[in-house]
Amino acid sequence: MNYIVITGHGNYATGMKSALELIAGPKDNVLAFDFPKEESEEQFSLKFKDLDKKNNYLFACDLMGGTPYKVASRLDLNKEILIGTNLGGLLDTVFKIDKLSLNELASNLKEASLKSLVNIKDLEIKEKEVTDGI
Repeated sequence: MNYIVITGHGNYATGMKSALELIAGPKDNVLAFDFPKEESEEQFSLKFKDLDKKNNYLFACDLMGGTPYKVASRLDLNKEILIGTNLGGLLDTVFKIDKLSLNELASNLKEASLKSLVNIKDLEIKEKEVTDGI
């Protein structure tokens, strides 16, 4: 089974999962592990002890080189790790989680995250045409 594991500093992970589920509904195959400032790296790493080696894990980490990334990279699991993904990329990928291989999910998350990063100045939408949001 494929899982997406969101992890990051502070409440990054639970915040991203909360936003994702607000839009897409509850997702049992999306996990969130926060790294609060009062926690040591060792304490943080214990959060991952129950991940089953039989499953596939796509880690979405906030920053390269930070503790969440370092802990994820050392886990003995079938995994892919992406750094700096965003809500748009996660949203696109979560709907494909059961249809793609782990490697394909990682590629999808990267591409979808890049596509959802847009400078509003680059869009040809007139301000008065934007009438509704999410």
